[in-house]
Amino acid sequence: MVAVLKSLGRNPPDPRFFQKVSIPLREGASVILGFSHLALTACDWTSQSQSLEAAGYTRVFFSRHLPNPPEKIPLLSRHHPTHDLALYHHPTGLAIELIDHGPHASPQTGPYQVDPQEPGCLRLHCADPAREIPFWTRGLGFRLNPEGTEGVLQRPVAAWCARLRWIHDPAITPAPLDAGGHACAAFVVADLKRELLRMITLGAWEITPPFCLSPNGQPLLIALLRAPGGAIVELLQPLGKPSP
Repeated sequence: MVAVLKSLGRNPPDPRFFQKVSIPLREGASVILGFSHLALTACDWTSQSQSLEAAGYTRVFFSRHLPNPPEKIPLLSRHHPTHDLALYHHPTGLAIELIDHGPHASPQTGPYQVDPQEPGCLRLHCADPAREIPFWTRGLGFRLNPEGTEGVLQRPVAAWCARLRWIHDPAITPAPLDAGGHACAAFVVADLKRELLRMITLGAWEITPPFCLSPNGQPLLIALLRAPGGAIVELLQPLGKPSP
C-alpha cells in the first residue's frame, strides 16, 4: 500500500490513514450513490442568492458559522475558522451550494461551469480530457457517450443524476477550494473510505483526511480530493438521521 501511495507523486495521503481500512487497493464496484451539488463561492452573497432564485432555484437551507475543518487548509488559499453555506435546488438542474469561505477569497476561477442552456449539465475545463475521463467514468460512475465528449450519471433518484462535458482548456491550472465561481463538485457515497482507496488507483491526489460536519443538522463524513487534472471533488457519506 505504501508503494502505491508513493507512486502518486504530489501530496499523497498519509499512509497511516489507511492502516485500519481492510479494503484491498484494487478497482471494484463503485458505491457512488449520485451527484450531490456544485459549490459556488460567494463573493456577493445577496446578489448571488438573488440571481439563483431568479434562475429558478429554491433555497433548501442556510447554515451559518459552521466550523471550517483544518483538514481543508491545503486546498484553501486562506483558512477561516467558520464558513456559511446555503443549498439551492432546481427542478431540472444541478443543486448549487452557495458557500462563503470568508474574506480574501482566491482571485482564481474554479474549473466547473453550469451550462446556462442546460442547468442539468456540468462543464469541466481540463487540460487533458483523455486523462480525466477514466477518473470520472470508472471512479465516479459517469457513462461515456459514443462520441466520447459527455458522461451521464444515471441514478434512480432524480436529484442524484448529472451530465458532464469535458472542455479542453490547455491554460487551466489547479484552483483552490475558495476560487471564484464553481470550484468543487460533490458526490454522495455509501462508503467513503472504500471510495477514497478506489480514487487513489485512478489518479486522485491531494486527498484530505475525512472530517465530520453537520450542515442543516445532517451529520456527514467528508473528504476532498483532486481529480488527475486538479479539479476538486468532494465525497459525502451521510451518518445517521439529521438532528431536529
